[in-house]
Amino acid sequence: MKFSTSRPRRLAAGVVAMGGAVGLLGLAPGTATADPTLPPNLAKYANCPIDNPEVASCLYIETYNTQLKVGKFDLRTTKPITIEVGVKYPESNNYEPITVAPTNGHKVLTSAPIEVPGGVLGIPGAGIGPLAAYVTPEVTALPTISIDNLLSRQGTAFGLKVKAKVHNPFTDVLSILGPGCYIGSNSSPIALNLTTGTTAPPAPNRPITGAIAPGTAEGAGIKFDDVKAVDNAFAAPGASGCGTPFGWLNPTVNLIAGIPKAAGNNTAVLDADVSITDANEVREALGLDPVYQ
Repeated sequence: MKFSTSRPRRLAAGVVAMGGAVGLLGLAPGTATADPTLPPNLAKYANCPIDNPEVASCLYIETYNTQLKVGKFDLRTTKPITIEVGVKYPESNNYEPITVAPTNGHKVLTSAPIEVPGGVLGIPGAGIGPLAAYVTPEVTALPTISIDNLLSRQGTAFGLKVKAKVHNPFTDVLSILGPGCYIGSNSSPIALNLTTGTTAPPAPNRPITGAIAPGTAEGAGIKFDDVKAVDNAFAAPGASGCGTPFGWLNPTVNLIAGIPKAAGNNTAVLDADVSITDANEVREALGLDPVYQ
């Protein structure tokens, strides 16, 4: 969505709150740290990179249910996964949103380890204690966002490129895999094009459908509760960096995980709450001057 550069950046979130479509998933660093002066309704934006004068909006996404089926791994968690970024709308990009990452060292995506059913043996019921295995997702690039697509339920609402670290955070049994054992890699990530609409995957997967409810005003921003974003048309890459120094255990991890796996055999479902607000609201709450275009 385009808007005049003569308008204050405050309008970026206001337009969305009025039902307009504005892109939202910025990923730039923000020097604003968890500051006790932020009111409760803005505390979630503590890592927004408001020190970047180009950042017009602050975005916060928190999942409450996640499913990622990759090869033989059917990973599920109700623990929150969060995405925290800023968003800018530069004229050079036709005022389309570009994400900006936090500058205070906070990660764009944070997640607790997700347990792998069957553990290191891949046998149901065997993944306990030292035989347990976990994966932790990490982004390999800045996410993309389209509020137009989020609201219209057409096309990609959230674009995520991730790799999943394979480890056991409670024992050293998986230390043989080394500290850099991943499903996917920076150069060959799991590329998710999540939609609130209906997917069109290759066989054998069948179309699945996401969902979005009307947003509710939240200060100078808007919150979308119970967003369901889905993708089951992506390919799953193989393991990388497992077994140092030459990745000699990559084939073992591939065998256990059933990867690489072609598109049409994998599924991602994220149930989340999505919040976006005017960056100036956060600036002013911290006693900083607002920034206008």
